[in-house]
Amino acid sequence: ADYIARFSSALKLSPETQSRAVEILEHAQKTELTSGRGPTGIAAAALYVSALIHGEKRTQITNEWTELAGKIKFRNQLFIDGKYVNALSGKTFEAISPIDQKVLTSIAAAQSEDIDQAVKSARKAFDSGVWRNLNPRDKKEIMLRWADLVRKNYKELALLETLEVGKPIGDTSGYDALAVARNIQWYAETIDKTYDEIAPAPKSALAMITREPLIVTGK
Repeated sequence: ADYIARFSSALKLSPETQSRAVEILEHAQKTELTSGRGPTGIAAAALYVSALIHGEKRTQITNEWTELAGKIKFRNQLFIDGKYVNALSGKTFEAISPIDQKVLTSIAAAQSEDIDQAVKSARKAFDSGVWRNLNPRDKKEIMLRWADLVRKNYKELALLETLEVGKPIGDTSGYDALAVARNIQWYAETIDKTYDEIAPAPKSALAMITREPLIVTGK
């Protein structure tokens, strides 16, 4: 009983589950002592208690995610030129969760004119050199901070993915959201470790290969 109490406290189990677990194990122990049939009954009781505890933890986790889902706020505007804006046409479309077919939010429906605005803004930023001419060390620090922000908010990001595409929350929180942070960190670390190349050339020439951003692209 003392072991169950300590175990239950560590797992934050309810008093009801703790009491039921003690009752099952104590009953199994008394039965084995009186019957003399060996430890099989206690082993079976332990498995039952394990399933009981697993069920409660699963319920606790489900309740935690459900509570977070009730607090989440959806960004439903376009992000253009550093600002969240509505579509120029004012049109929207509904984002429907495949989980329960409920409408999550109405999202700004980008049209060609919105894309033109986004491309112009991206082209302006590209030409200004605000990022491509930045010291590699500074680029790295910015991207590492970005990765840290993803990690700090991974639950919200995972929940957004689950609500939008119906993927299990265990996958989105246990892998997807954290993988995003790892990928950003990987590219951040390569910024000051990626070097250009010297191509084979005659003695009278020096042929260097360098990689530079070429043009604004979109997907």
